[in-house]
Amino acid sequence: MSRPWLTQLAQRTISLLSPIYDAQFASIRASRVKAMDETPIKAGRAGRGKMKTGYFWPVYGEADEVCFAYCTSRAHAHVRNLLGMAPAPDAVLISDGYDAYRAYAAKTGLTHAQCWAHARREIFEALESEPAGVTQALEQIKAMLIPNAGALMTDGQYADFILQRHEPIQLKPPATQLEKQYMTDVANAPTKYSRTDLHGHDAPKCRAIIPATQGGWSEPALFEWELTEESWTDEHPHSEYNYVIEGHLFVESGGITVEAQAGDVVQVPAGAVGKYWAPKYARLLAIYGPSKGAPSRKLSYQKLSRG
Repeated sequence: MSRPWLTQLAQRTISLLSPIYDAQFASIRASRVKAMDETPIKAGRAGRGKMKTGYFWPVYGEADEVCFAYCTSRAHAHVRNLLGMAPAPDAVLISDGYDAYRAYAAKTGLTHAQCWAHARREIFEALESEPAGVTQALEQIKAMLIPNAGALMTDGQYADFILQRHEPIQLKPPATQLEKQYMTDVANAPTKYSRTDLHGHDAPKCRAIIPATQGGWSEPALFEWELTEESWTDEHPHSEYNYVIEGHLFVESGGITVEAQAGDVVQVPAGAVGKYWAPKYARLLAIYGPSKGAPSRKLSYQKLSRG
């Protein structure tokens, strides 16, 4: 069959399935308890030999239904558009720690329940560096969720239990040597952080690469941001380093101003007020040092006048 004919068949099939998808998504929106996530997917041409990065936003409802909504980005607005702004009474949204879900919960008043599978995974990944503390934390999570459980659960079993409120499920036997080796290999594997779009409203355009987390962080947090005839002033309880990727940057802190160009790094110490501005343009990689979770202060944003 020719490519045009296959394309027409696909389009016709999609048109026939669309009402089913719409009805299923409406049912999910009406659920009191929903789970939501987002994952990157290559879709659409970005140029010769290149594809754009879009996102699937899977949404799971109480009737054991799931829809994979496609959006062009990871922007916060997609959560509002997909779920709507009028959740069911006493609604609960289960998700990971991405800030879009927290913001949606704050706007709609529903309960935001962060996923235990994600939380447990973050703790598990620290097993090598903090074996005693991590083992104790895993046992406490197990005892809280599954009283009298006699063995560790997989992440999938945790997610299944939390989502569907099942009775205690049959647990897997202790890990074999092969499974232990697999878990070690997974823990040592590199992590890829996919590119996202820069966004900014009454602030410079910015995207989180490794976002800062509530409660503090021990590893660096990374952001890409840019200034286009703009200035930005803030204060952090942690050190901030800015590597100039391109352009021309000025930074003032403690009464001293420094000028930086591509390849330079500027540090503003913890607790100091830093003012950043670019008369024309600067693209930056911001690196946050370790933090105990004290709040930052955003002090001012200004568009610079030409001339």
